[in-house]
Amino acid sequence: MAPLTGIKVLLVDNDDLAREAVQDLLELNGAEVLGAENGRSGIELACTASPDVIVCDYMMPDLDGLRVLEAIRRDPATAAIGFVAITVSTNADIRDRFMRGGADAFLVKIDDVTLLIETMLAVLRKRSNGASSA
Repeated sequence: MAPLTGIKVLLVDNDDLAREAVQDLLELNGAEVLGAENGRSGIELACTASPDVIVCDYMMPDLDGLRVLEAIRRDPATAAIGFVAITVSTNADIRDRFMRGGADAFLVKIDDVTLLIETMLAVLRKRSNGASSA
């Protein structure tokens, strides 16, 4: 069985090529993946589709990943969804802001889908045990 079978992932990234590439890899590993091309549509999909975990880019026009996280955590309907922040930035301040804001994990964008899968599974395990932050 694929490691992500039965897991619904919301992938929020304004970079179409990056989003589609990660989506394909996650689907190959059994996940049901919903893609959102910006923060606003990501928030809407989180409310309507009830994903198990959100993987959200930081740098996006309109609403950046921190504002998406803030909206997700503020809404009781989405507050318990696992949240993995991703970015190309290695800035520790950005990581700290995500973690203080309630992200479960923070990854610098890499080409290692295995690390992303392991991180999502750890977030889901942690959330199912009642913990809310990493």
